[in-house]
Amino acid sequence: MKLSNLFLGAFIALFSLSAQAATAPVDFNGTPTGPAQYYVDMGYVPAGQYGAINTTPFFGLQDYVANGTLAGKTDITFTYNVVPSAVAGLMGSVDFWYTPTEVDPTKYSIVTASDFDKNVFTLMISNLLDSTLSFSAGLMISPMFQGTVTTAYNAVSNVPLPAALPLFGLGLAGLAAYRAKKSKKEAATA
Repeated sequence: MKLSNLFLGAFIALFSLSAQAATAPVDFNGTPTGPAQYYVDMGYVPAGQYGAINTTPFFGLQDYVANGTLAGKTDITFTYNVVPSAVAGLMGSVDFWYTPTEVDPTKYSIVTASDFDKNVFTLMISNLLDSTLSFSAGLMISPMFQGTVTTAYNAVSNVPLPAALPLFGLGLAGLAAYRAKKSKKEAATA
């Protein structure tokens, strides 16, 4: 019976490997570096890290920029929630920008999405390299916008769990059950 408990524990541990990522958010505070620029140095961003980038309410042309180094085979998604003030609303344009340090576009990818009805804008950077990728990415709002921007980010591994891994775990559980049944039968006949 103890052997089957051991295999059951190994089986549960096998499926919880993907849950070993960061369990608490890592938040950053935007620092104004100019009249209309908020920069955050995120440092090294591993898969599993998530959190928020906090900035103060603003008026006018604004850049919200995050600089950092993304772990190999990792995606980071920035979600910008733009909340206009009751007076001004969303005026002007919203634009993403990204400055890669890697010049070969086959080693990274950029995906953007905009929902102007909900004022939610998303920027995803995928590091396709095994090594780290430095990035500088942001959202620019112009001109004369009044309101706030809340930025959430989430970094996840872009390497999928192999399809055979769950089957391997089920096989281990089956072997454990067979072994327990066999040893129980041998004990009963002895």
